[in-house]
Amino acid sequence: MPVPSSINDLSTTAGSNSPAGSESPNTTDDYLRTHAAFIASLRDSKAADADVVKLTGNQTVGGVKTFSSTITGSVSGNAGTVTNGVYTTGDQTIGGTKTFSSTIVGSISGNAATATTATSATTATSATTAGNVTGTVAVANGGTGATTAGGALTNLGAAAASHTHAASDITSGTLATARLGSGTANNTTFLRGDQTWATVSVDVMGTVAAAAVGDVGTYAFLRHTTNADYAPGATLAGSSLRYSGISSETWYDYTHSGAATATASSVSSSSAPSGTWRCMGVGSNTLGANALASTTASVWLRIS
Repeated sequence: MPVPSSINDLSTTAGSNSPAGSESPNTTDDYLRTHAAFIASLRDSKAADADVVKLTGNQTVGGVKTFSSTITGSVSGNAGTVTNGVYTTGDQTIGGTKTFSSTIVGSISGNAATATTATSATTATSATTAGNVTGTVAVANGGTGATTAGGALTNLGAAAASHTHAASDITSGTLATARLGSGTANNTTFLRGDQTWATVSVDVMGTVAAAAVGDVGTYAFLRHTTNADYAPGATLAGSSLRYSGISSETWYDYTHSGAATATASSVSSSSAPSGTWRCMGVGSNTLGANALASTTASVWLRIS
């Protein structure tokens, strides 16, 4: 059997390769050298580390690698793009429903449209049960929009437990008498200017005795200066009245041959009282048919 000229001349069956045993010993050296050359050729044609994926050890792999089967084992590092995975760092938008069998560790920002049970939530648009909500919940979302009780009352338009109002703010309802003043309020008391319920006590005689001439509530004998008659109850300004008195006057009845008859008439001064007065008698300004003068004085009461 000749010395093989190519590695392709070798067979995987040992008995089919040279030497067969019948060759001259002189050719053994040629066989050994040829086989050594084939081994060197295999060595030199082996792929470099950068051109193959190793089964063990560390290696940096470039290019797109497509796996037709699921990767078994742990994969570390960051994926620049993941079609159906979740990054461990960086920003990512994830669609679809994600179910977590364990508690999520770390902070979650953003809004939860619906949360069944939120132990702690910064912003929850809707939560069935919220164990602890941090931050401020707007009034429009069912919160108070504040972090203090006073601020909450203000935002909700509620009055504080202890507060004051202007009297003009009270537009309806009835105030309890206890809020109006001290003392006992009943049908025998009145509310004084010092906000005290006091018993009505009037010293009529003392008040009358202390009144000055022409004071409101006093009476006077007055004559009116207007050309009119005044019935009981009529009112007139004090400027149209004069303080008067009664004197004896003689008048003549011409139907009895001029016989003189004594009668009473009023006399008056030029002093006019102040205020407004009510006629308590009759004030007349009409002359009698047989008289030279008539009385126009009457009792008047100052009412203002």
